[in-house]
Amino acid sequence: NAPNLKWRQMDVESKDCQSFCSEQNGKMDLVTSFSCLHWVPNQPAAVQMFNRILTPGGKFCFVIASTQNSQRNNMKREFENMKREDKWSKMLQKTTWPHFKTIHRNNTWMSTVDHRGFGPIIEKDYVKLMENNGFKVGFSKNMPLNYVFNDEFIRNFFKSTILTSFNELETKEREMFLDEFVRRLKSQKQINADGHYEAHVDGFMIMGEKERNI
Repeated sequence: NAPNLKWRQMDVESKDCQSFCSEQNGKMDLVTSFSCLHWVPNQPAAVQMFNRILTPGGKFCFVIASTQNSQRNNMKREFENMKREDKWSKMLQKTTWPHFKTIHRNNTWMSTVDHRGFGPIIEKDYVKLMENNGFKVGFSKNMPLNYVFNDEFIRNFFKSTILTSFNELETKEREMFLDEFVRRLKSQKQINADGHYEAHVDGFMIMGEKERNI
């Protein structure tokens, strides 16, 4: 039992979130997020919300996923391999990896974003984002994030993120590429002894405290 614990799900750009910030203005001592923030489309809005609800000197600790590792993540590795092969290089040169398919809005703080709003969140950009929004960063470090997922999660991720991407290709090209891509992945599933999938992701940890109101 935790009588003072409440679950709230909000869009950081919503009126509901603004009301929450007004209610909790400067009342919280700690904000944490572990492998969730990379799904948020408007990062500055999220960081500004954290500033509002934290007390002066309040702490933050985030672990943020950046993108799939090019060597150890079989999906991204195989995509990069195909881009280098003679048969596929010309076709795939106009494509980019979808990362987590988050379309970043309000993204001028990102050095990695493309014209569609796609791009990985990286440590140095996030440090600047936090510092520009009233926070002092005490620690940040790139780190590998090794996740274990069940079959259902991987299937859903593949359907929602991978199979809906690579729209830079013509219809026939996209079909050819995805057929070959799926065939290769089926032959090299990254399954551990418990029958779960291992997903290797590049990410970083960042910690610090609220320095000033904004």
